[in-house]
Amino acid sequence: MSIAKAMSSAYLPISAVILSPELSEIVEEESGESARSATASPIAPSGASAVALKTIEIYQERRIVDHVRRSRRISRSASVRWPSIR
Repeated sequence: MSIAKAMSSAYLPISAVILSPELSEIVEEESGESARSATASPIAPSGASAVALKTIEIYQERRIVDHVRRSRRISRSASVRWPSIR
């Protein structure tokens, strides 16, 4: 899964790819390199990382994940009642 814009609210160039351990192992075997990467950005890693950590803090304070879970349940419920909504 690719995550980028959500990590810094699109303020700074930071992104990540979340891989299962199995897929990470395949990437490392096929490429001969670690599945980790770094950037040459002058603000990385400390500036972008600080923004990403603050973003996570805000997500936790505002309970964003809980909101998404509730919204998903409502959306699924609506799509069962009204199949044209998907």
